[in-house]
Amino acid sequence: MADRVMSGLCVTCNSDKLTNNDFRNSTSRKEYSITGMCQECQDSIYEDVPAGDEDIDWNSADEMFEG
Repeated sequence: MADRVMSGLCVTCNSDKLTNNDFRNSTSRKEYSITGMCQECQDSIYEDVPAGDEDIDWNSADEMFEG
C-alpha cells in the first residue's frame, strides 16, 4: 500500500496521479497518507465529518467528542 500512496494512487478506486491539490485540507492529506484513499473515496466513507475540520484540536478530548 505504501508504494501505491507514494506513487499517487488511490488504493480504493485506483485514481492515479494524485497530488496535494487533490485534497480539501491538511486533515484529508494526512488521511490519504494513512489509508491511501483519495478525497472522493474519503468523502464516500466519512460522510458526517464537518467542513473546516482542520481547526479542530484532535488532541483535546472536549473538542473530539463535541456534538
